[in-house]
This record gives sequence, structure tokens and C-alpha cells, in this order.
Amino acid sequence: MMYKFVFRTLSLSATAVLLMCAGCADFGIGGGNADPDNGVNAYLSAFNPVLRVQASPSNGGRVSVSPLPNGNGTYRYGDVVTVKAVPSTGYAFEEWSGAATVAVESVQIVMDGNKALTAYFKPKG
Repeated sequence: MMYKFVFRTLSLSATAVLLMCAGCADFGIGGGNADPDNGVNAYLSAFNPVLRVQASPSNGGRVSVSPLPNGNGTYRYGDVVTVKAVPSTGYAFEEWSGAATVAVESVQIVMDGNKALTAYFKPKG
């Protein structure tokens, strides 16, 4: 498999670089430095972000995610995860906070970093 690497300088003096891999599903971003005497020293890190979800109050409902995380509890960088608030009997969904701040029961989260999301529920009536 062939990968395309993109270098970008992070400063005007070109002493720092950002390395990205287009089409590399298993890798996130990396970094390094540009030294006039030694060339470019760069790395590409495997970054698998974590999605933490919770319901508040805990008896007000639950949060479902699809797809489920990998066996180690992480997602691949760039995965899109659908997160849904499911109210318990006698409760209604109110809103999300954290990685999304909306009042719709189902949201999609792009896993481009570690994320936390809380679903808030309120008693009906």
C-alpha cells in the first residue's frame, strides 16, 4: 500500500513540522523538526481517540453508541460515531453537553480527538 505524506512547517523559521498521512486509517498526526544540518526528523503517531459518554442523572436514561469502540475502548482517528440518548420511563431527554451542545436525541461525533459527552435527562411532567 502506498501512503501520501504531507509536510507543513509550523513556524516561519521552519524549525518544526507537522506530518500527516492521507489515507492512513490507522494513524493520526505526528510532528518533528526541520534541522538545516540533519534534514527533517519526523514521526507519525498512531492516535486512537476515546469517547466517554454518561447520563445525568444516571437513572434518567442511558447513552448508546454506534459503532461500538474497538476492543481496547478506542476508535480509529476520523471514525464517525452516532450517539443516542435513550430516556428511562418517566424521563425525557433535555440536551447534550461536551463534544456536542444540542437538544436533539441523536448526534454524530467525528473522532478526531478524545471526546466526552453527557446526556441530560429531566423528569416528565
